[in-house]
Amino acid sequence: MPQFLKPSTVFEFSDRPVSREVMLEVLGEAFVASSAGHDQPWKFVVVTDQGRDEMLAAMRSGFRRELQSPMLPHLGDHLSAARRSLEIAMQAPVTVFLLASEEVPLNLPLTPEQQAGERGDQQSAELAMEQMEIRATQLGLGSLWLEELDFARTELRQWLDCPGELVAGIAFGYPAERPSTSKKQRLEQYVQWR
Repeated sequence: MPQFLKPSTVFEFSDRPVSREVMLEVLGEAFVASSAGHDQPWKFVVVTDQGRDEMLAAMRSGFRRELQSPMLPHLGDHLSAARRSLEIAMQAPVTVFLLASEEVPLNLPLTPEQQAGERGDQQSAELAMEQMEIRATQLGLGSLWLEELDFARTELRQWLDCPGELVAGIAFGYPAERPSTSKKQRLEQYVQWR
């Protein structure tokens, strides 16, 4: 069975700083990733140092608002996972947010053409982020996707103050623990040959 490089998912980061040069190597992977129509429909915001405190304040504000007046009441059970992401983000020396270049409001009905474009942009963004995670692993960093950003989406978008739609966030840093090697199913269970 071949060995595959899996991004190092960590839930506890050390306080060791991550240099700008290392992060530029990680970010560089996004720009060699394939994208629909070769458009690279994204922008990255890298949060470090004092920006981190402002980011965390925006996330906390979103969670407080969600408890009092939920924008996503059907996802209330996931709020604890979002809080866990916040706790982890508090430890990480670097957080990278990816914004899609086109901002499409969540409540806007889309034409089939817009849906296809959104799907292509979403896949491109996810591929870029995955490429970054793999490079980070090669450089000895760990990473964690910040799940459930929707709970603080409004507050984070306001704080980021950039055009585009907030797609994803990943925390990066040196692991303070042995990275997770969760048991995976056998490859054969997921592959069908025809």
